Amino acid sequence: MRNSKDPSRARARRLAARRTDHEKLALEARLVREGKIYPRAHYMPRGRFRGIIAVALALFLGIFVGLGALIGGGVFVASNVKLSEFAGIENWISSTYTDRTLLQFISEVASDLGDGVENLGQIAKYTPQVNVLLETLEENLQAVGIDFGSTVQERFLDTPFDKIGDFFINDVLGPTELGKVVNLDDDM
Repeated sequence: MRNSKDPSRARARRLAARRTDHEKLALEARLVREGKIYPRAHYMPRGRFRGIIAVALALFLGIFVGLGALIGGGVFVASNVKLSEFAGIENWISSTYTDRTLLQFISEVASDLGDGVENLGQIAKYTPQVNVLLETLEENLQAVGIDFGSTVQERFLDTPFDKIGDFFINDVLGPTELGKVVNLDDDM
């Protein structure tokens, strides 16, 4: 009975496999010399450190390319798209400014308000929301009997922010009759 683990047989198989590989390499070398095939590129094995550096570099570059694309897209939109093209913008930006691009609008607001915002009138120039809030304030104050009409609103818009408390005490609450606020009738 033949032993498949016979060392001489295993050695013979290894030699036959080597010869086969050797013959393959010889045939390949001959074909390269004859110019029928291109020579093989022999790659050197690389360490793990190079792979880690490659992944880190790809991640780093990917983040910066993504951020650059976002910033570039934002600048493109800000400089080329008119405010009127944004949906619902007429509720937030005054109609006199909707024909401008976002970049033009921001530069105009920055030049006008560069020293700071001193009163609501400066903000009302750019947004209709100030007037909406004033109308709501007027409705709420009239519900309790306090007059906050259009003449008072105009003065309120020109009042500096640090004087708003004094304005309400002196100009809004001062002339108000106490009987109107607490709903006292003349019949009582």
